[in-house]
Amino acid sequence: QFRGSPLLQQRVRDNDKIQLHLGRTVRELRGQSKLEGLLLATAEDSPAEELDCAGLFVAVGIQPRTGFLQGVVELDQSGRIITQRDLSTSLPGVYAAGDCRDTLLRQVVTAAADGALAATMAAEYLLAQD
Repeated sequence: QFRGSPLLQQRVRDNDKIQLHLGRTVRELRGQSKLEGLLLATAEDSPAEELDCAGLFVAVGIQPRTGFLQGVVELDQSGRIITQRDLSTSLPGVYAAGDCRDTLLRQVVTAAADGALAATMAAEYLLAQD
């Protein structure tokens, strides 16, 4: 299923430089020292299709796996953890980082920065407990 906002979906469909391969999974990355192509399939027993390409962007899931935190920390309606500027949650001593929290950007670079900030804030919290 093609996901994303309707506006962005339409922009992708209207872009002649983008080929959609819906309903397929990547079975294999092809190439020696760099990516040269993909092997795509629709099902385990279907014939694979080769696709020449030099780059690949991987996006994995958009739903946070925070159900185990229901009733523990405050979550928004989509299940993301609500944090303060210092990445603290509604439960003192618990901090959240990355895509599981309510944030504008969901990128590796911002998740890494969140991790550094949350770890620093958690360490300060622990030091203050002595």
